[in-house]
Amino acid sequence: MNRHLALYLALSLGACPSPPNDEPGGSTSSTDPTATTGPTDPTTPTTSASSGSASSDSTTSDSTTSDLTTSAATTSAATTIDDWTTGADDDCVAPVVSERSLPELGDVRGVHLVDLDGNGDDELLALVQIQTLRAVLDDDSVVTTDLPCAILDPGAIFPLHLDADETMDIIATRDGECMIAGLGTGDGAFTWVDVVKVEWPDRGTLPRLGRGVAIDPEGDGVDALAVVDGFEVGIYSNFLPDLTMIKWAPITAVAGYANLAVGQLDGAPAPDLLIARAGCEAAIHPGPDFAAGSVLEGDALPNEDCAWLLGGFGGAAQQPVTINGSSGVVEYWSGDPLSSASFDRNGRLDRGTLLESALPGDPRLLVANDDDETLTMLLLWRWASFPALCTASLPIPYGVFTAGDLDGDGIDELAVVGEWPGPAGLRLFALNSP
Repeated sequence: MNRHLALYLALSLGACPSPPNDEPGGSTSSTDPTATTGPTDPTTPTTSASSGSASSDSTTSDSTTSDLTTSAATTSAATTIDDWTTGADDDCVAPVVSERSLPELGDVRGVHLVDLDGNGDDELLALVQIQTLRAVLDDDSVVTTDLPCAILDPGAIFPLHLDADETMDIIATRDGECMIAGLGTGDGAFTWVDVVKVEWPDRGTLPRLGRGVAIDPEGDGVDALAVVDGFEVGIYSNFLPDLTMIKWAPITAVAGYANLAVGQLDGAPAPDLLIARAGCEAAIHPGPDFAAGSVLEGDALPNEDCAWLLGGFGGAAQQPVTINGSSGVVEYWSGDPLSSASFDRNGRLDRGTLLESALPGDPRLLVANDDDETLTMLLLWRWASFPALCTASLPIPYGVFTAGDLDGDGIDELAVVGEWPGPAGLRLFALNSP
């Protein structure tokens, strides 16, 4: 995507913490962010950013320079630029961080980074207010599509393939009252093929799809939705030709809160379903029949919860990663059968996402760190040597993260939709290889 850089930070050498000798596989703690600092790059450029009107399909205008550190509410520019925790190992040279400009989109509630046109790189799809979708294309033009009914929860918008072509389609729902199916036109817009609305007193008769993930159980290029619906996890499918013919296939019962992730955990072609439950526990249900499989028990007390992520760390299989928000322990699950190694941040962590880097099999894990209300990010990379990771503290605002490859270069960008206690608004960051 042809965006200008609004800020460019270059970092010097950093330290990889070593696992202690008294634990097999080791567990490490990140170093003090004030202990080792690196100089900024004197050649760092400052460039203009594009902006535009939310009501226009193509937006360009003059721009202003943006300082990445201004959104780190409790840190000064001088402090955040120098507070990178790295050291003497060449493999721990911290990546360059830059903020990328975005056209003016309005009041963004949530975003997806998905390949809308099927050309191999992602576009940014934003829910603006509660009844508008805006897509930012490769040339920074903006395409607006009005939703037939208000969608209150950004998590209830699901990009997926409703048919077997390359363009991305969409399902959107609202609290059992409205359900929409739309086919992508290939230019960032959607054509609504069916809309079902339910009025009072029949509210709640439609599926509640606030927690779900797209999945292709048959491998035919047509997606279904694996969802948590009430006290069951199951799969909704057959959204076309209309929404009155949806099929429901239950998988398992759940008690309390549950989240889902989809990936090829055993390396087989069929996708597997990971069902994360309270207490840092998750169950793997291998596809295509999704019968119960292995149970993973994270490093947590019964009253603690984890965020579960899946990453491609080289090879055919994906690997789970857990983030314990209460203790700061990050676990990486690998092997057959799966076992874990851990990294102990020794503090609260929240809001994780995995970003692909330019190094094959070496994705980076980015985690929000709200210790002492610093509102910074913790970056961990060099997974091949987990848990002896390289770490750095990043001056990126607190919020909800979405990762995707916007320019097709193999390096993911990070979209942050800010929320309290950080500043509101959408910002886009690139973490480039050194």
